[in-house]
Amino acid sequence: YTWWWALWLYFVLTGIGSARLVELASRQKEPEARVPIFLGITVVRLLISLGLIVVVLLTDKANKTVFVANFMVLYLAYLIFEITHLIANLRSHFEKP
Repeated sequence: YTWWWALWLYFVLTGIGSARLVELASRQKEPEARVPIFLGITVVRLLISLGLIVVVLLTDKANKTVFVANFMVLYLAYLIFEITHLIANLRSHFEKP
């Protein structure tokens, strides 16, 4: 797929944007509100991703399968990275001193 760099840029920008939103929202709320805020932003990012897939599938008739495969691989890689990063950070909070 010739637009792989745009996909990569999309995931970088949504990752930075969602991390920034969680950080800003958690400063204004109690620490317990971080999880619902994080999950809400994750759902919004998923819906935006689905919208992007629909738009590209409706406009690009030639490379549908390649685009969806590339998008899913990048989405799953990003999701795995995000979850492992989150677990690593949470583990340090729950370990006993």
